[in-house]
Amino acid sequence: MKINFHKQHAIDFVLRLTLTIIIISPVIYFSWDAVKATSGSDYVESVVFIVAVGFSGS
Repeated sequence: MKINFHKQHAIDFVLRLTLTIIIISPVIYFSWDAVKATSGSDYVESVVFIVAVGFSGS
């Protein structure tokens, strides 16, 4: 169901875009912060974990 915030389509689009940016910006910020803090050994550990869980499930 689509809710119309305003009768003019351009204003409705800008309002939807603004709300989307406000809602998504903290998610992107904290996700990027986590990516920057990840080291090479973390990647190796996660690959080993994914492979081990994948093989144990089959």
